[in-house]
Amino acid sequence: VHASLDAVSEARPDYAPKTLLDVGAGPGTVLWAALDLWPDLEQAVLIEASAAVRRVGEALATEAMTAR
Repeated sequence: VHASLDAVSEARPDYAPKTLLDVGAGPGTVLWAALDLWPDLEQAVLIEASAAVRRVGEALATEAMTAR
């Protein structure tokens, strides 16, 4: 995922998304990659059908925010 978004960033250095929609988000992998490349991202909506996978993503996000 990161490599694909990195290729977009390199091909379009003027591209700076402000929002992200990820359907089938899993634990939030696309969000982590997008934030690494575009830290000014203002809003993200992640949709994941699996409650178990959502819990993993929420736990990872909580740990990451606490570490900041």
